[in-house]
Amino acid sequence: MNILVIGNGFDIAHGLNTSYADFLEFVRSIKNSGSNNDELNKCINNNRWLDYFDSIFEERKNEGKDGWIDFESEISIVIKALDRALLSYYNYFNNPDYKGLKAVVMDKNAFEILNKVLSIDTGKSFSREKSIYIKQIKKWKQILLDDLNRLTRGLEIYLLKYLNEGKTDCLPIVVKIQADYVISFNYTKTYEKLYSKPSEIDYIHGVIKKESDIESNNMVLGIGEFILDDRRDYDNEFIEFKKFYQRIYKNTGSKYKEWLKEFEANQNLKCFNSPGQPYNELNIHFYGHSLDPTDGDILRDLIGSKYANISIYYHNKEALSKQIANLVRVIGEERTIELTDKSEGRIKFIPCV
Repeated sequence: MNILVIGNGFDIAHGLNTSYADFLEFVRSIKNSGSNNDELNKCINNNRWLDYFDSIFEERKNEGKDGWIDFESEISIVIKALDRALLSYYNYFNNPDYKGLKAVVMDKNAFEILNKVLSIDTGKSFSREKSIYIKQIKKWKQILLDDLNRLTRGLEIYLLKYLNEGKTDCLPIVVKIQADYVISFNYTKTYEKLYSKPSEIDYIHGVIKKESDIESNNMVLGIGEFILDDRRDYDNEFIEFKKFYQRIYKNTGSKYKEWLKEFEANQNLKCFNSPGQPYNELNIHFYGHSLDPTDGDILRDLIGSKYANISIYYHNKEALSKQIANLVRVIGEERTIELTDKSEGRIKFIPCV
């Protein structure tokens, strides 16, 4: 069985302007042109996330860094800061020395992050000493969640109506894989349009739809789990920003789990009936995916399958370095060393040539 896992690098390899930086440039051009697309304007105007991303993007360009930004990483930084603000509130008011004060001092780092994103539309900063009211924190959360939903729909409109045509040539490596199944982390239907169709495609993060709106949009755009202790099972204050929640809420599904279970059941059955019969192979190929930890729960399912041979394709040495670092963050250092061992390992990194 051959499973192909594709990320945004797959679309980019086909000449599509699907990077977050491309979308930011588009948003800027739309604002400057005075577009009369009412729905798009409602999604992108006065959107704190987009304004925040744009400010970071410009800062990096001014520092001579390449024009690159990861929305999900930046969202994670902000939500973690909001979470720390909430914890400061609870920790303070659980203190027996509490004497009726209504606010506490937020830690400096969290304050600087939140001040940047939440004051961006007014240009007016808020007080660090008077900022942590429980109602205020919940209000900020709702504002950021509403803006995230508007941002996601705005991205969908861009991909539906304004995305460039890209290339129609198929990638030889992808053709050679002859995928039986495809797991797409992309919102577009690039594979479906250009390649012979496999049995099934699992659009794990949703897919663009012409009839969609803010409410019915099923695109997953969020963050990974950032709470590392038992608190994550009962503290759901910011759960709406997490990818696993969005996948359940938006019903994007997880067909890949069924594929893995079916394969493993067949292997176990063969072992039981014919002990000497060799296994079929389960080959999982990652193309254009950075192995970002925000997708860690899915990656652990795939890489953790005891039958899987993993091929990870990289574009250049910089991409390879990032993929290795992310792999360590997803499965740990010891497991990474074990699975990439040249003599017995199941993970191979392969250049896209």
